[in-house]
Amino acid sequence: MKQSVSVIASFIFLISIPISPCAQEKEVTLEEVVVTGTRDVQEIRKIPANVTVITKEEIEQSNSQNVIGLMRNEVGVVVRDYYGTGKTASVDIRGFGETGLLNTLVLVDGRRVNEIDLSGVDWTQIPLDQVERIEIVRGSGSVLYGDNAVGGVINIITKTPEKPFSAKAEGVVGSYHYNRESGSVGGKWGPLSAILHAGYNATEGYRENGFLRSKDVGGRLIYELNQDISFNLSGSLHKDDAGYPGSLYEEDIHRLSRRATLRPDDEAETDDRYGVLGIKAKLWDLGRIEADFSCRNRKVDDSFPSFSFNDQRNLITLGVTPRYILEKSVWRFPNKLTLGFDFYRSDSDVNSVSSLGPNESEVRKESTAFYALDEFSVLKDLIFSFGYRHEWVTYD
Repeated sequence: MKQSVSVIASFIFLISIPISPCAQEKEVTLEEVVVTGTRDVQEIRKIPANVTVITKEEIEQSNSQNVIGLMRNEVGVVVRDYYGTGKTASVDIRGFGETGLLNTLVLVDGRRVNEIDLSGVDWTQIPLDQVERIEIVRGSGSVLYGDNAVGGVINIITKTPEKPFSAKAEGVVGSYHYNRESGSVGGKWGPLSAILHAGYNATEGYRENGFLRSKDVGGRLIYELNQDISFNLSGSLHKDDAGYPGSLYEEDIHRLSRRATLRPDDEAETDDRYGVLGIKAKLWDLGRIEADFSCRNRKVDDSFPSFSFNDQRNLITLGVTPRYILEKSVWRFPNKLTLGFDFYRSDSDVNSVSSLGPNESEVRKESTAFYALDEFSVLKDLIFSFGYRHEWVTYD
């Protein structure tokens, strides 16, 4: 009995000893930053919306084959991948349903990739091995981005060189004859940074005629003229051909199988390329200026013998998006002002042939917008945000 009392007394004495200062130190985690919230690097806590960041580590640990697969488990994000290859997938934020693809803006390094013909985003043009992280902002971003941003914004950030020299090669195989081979090489030498990547992705798909074969080559070049001025040149070339097995009725499934198709010859080819020149310049105490000049050319050749229809589409999009950012306190309160100008011009040519005969159409869309956003921090966690956007859009 005395021995038990001694043990209990010793235990109480040990737990009552003050913890040393070293043991009390906690691990400090820095705030994550996102780009999409205010078209500039910003702490998550300062963004008046629900934000999720899929990090580089999460991407490397996932078993996803494409970008669509990474977003399937995100709260408030509904993914509909009709053929399982990502080619005809749609992403819906905040429950817009069938119009979700029209109300979700998708960006790659801040560059718009939504189509003007309302056909949605071609997710196969964004190879997973090139992605650094994905930022999902739930909530309207119309002031900063205009149309397509009512439900939310998805910004896909691609990789940039960080080490003096690095090279990587990867190969993956899976079900339904899935295979992916990719490689990259890059480095940082003084003021110059460069990265080049290439990849091949192929699968036969679950359905007959549900194949997808894609090739990608791209890169980025960053040159820092000095500590105040830097240039960023990036570009990519994407080609793919895919089969479209179409839908099946219940009687077709029982008569054939779930994997069968009634349209064995329907397919499409895509050639998508873009180039972006970005400039960043600090104006000492007067803020900073950032500007992007982009050009994209997308060609699609559809062939649908089951409908006696085929068409060729050619889309050219030019974009100029300069912005001015000033971070300066007002009456000792932190304040951030963003002024910007967006100009996009898209020319679409469509030549189609059907049982009714040939048809040609040309569509030109021009949008010009000015916007302003001011963020006034009354307290650390109390920020007032004021924004305004005026946009002119013309269709010809």
